[in-house]
This record gives sequence, structure tokens and C-alpha cells, in this order.
Amino acid sequence: MADDKLVTVATFSYAAEAHLSKAKLESAGIRSFVAENFAPNWGITVGAGGVKLQVKESDANKAAKILNIKKGK
Repeated sequence: MADDKLVTVATFSYAAEAHLSKAKLESAGIRSFVAENFAPNWGITVGAGGVKLQVKESDANKAAKILNIKKGK
């Protein structure tokens, strides 16, 4: 579906963690995006919601399985 909205499948404290998971998804053929809250330090980044890894809504379940994320977490 071309007009799939993006959903957050995981939130990280550090951008590096998000980018590693992004690479894992992309190697499995799932296009993903890292939404970073640019903040001068870690405390502000976490307070601003962290670094989000997003995928198309239609890919969310597959992405969660690849990243071993359980629903509700």
C-alpha cells in the first residue's frame, strides 16, 4: 500500500542502537526510518521521547518479529 502511514516499532535511548536495528530491518527487506530528537545530551533526548525507529504500518508486525519485540512493550 503506497499510502501506508509510519508507525514506531521501537524507541531507543541512543541513536546508534536505532541505526543498528534499522540496518537489521533493511537487510530483511523492510524499509525503516530513524526519527531522532536532536538534543544536546542524553537526558534531554530521553525526556523528549528518545530515538524512534519507524516502519510502514503494514510492515510493523514483521519488523517487531525480526527485532524480537513483544507487543505491549
